Amino acid sequence: MKARHIGVPVVAMTQNPEQAPAVYWKTHAKRRPEIIAVGAATGIDVIDTYGAFVADARGLTALLRADGMHPNAAGSIVWKDSVKAAYDAA
Repeated sequence: MKARHIGVPVVAMTQNPEQAPAVYWKTHAKRRPEIIAVGAATGIDVIDTYGAFVADARGLTALLRADGMHPNAAGSIVWKDSVKAAYDAA
């Protein structure tokens, strides 16, 4: 990405967490530290939307649809707010 888009910053993002009944929620959770580590190793900023969901006091059930995977309206706001906060801090 950096080579193809010279002068444009590249940002990696974690995804929101998943929970049952999503099938691969445990594997999905393992990707978060991997994405953060790649960002640190390559100097790419990482927006940790996963961390924002986990830190929310309402809990994942209140932020995800019944499929345990996709954000509901409240989760979409958590996602938006974490991305906006990262851009505002830059």
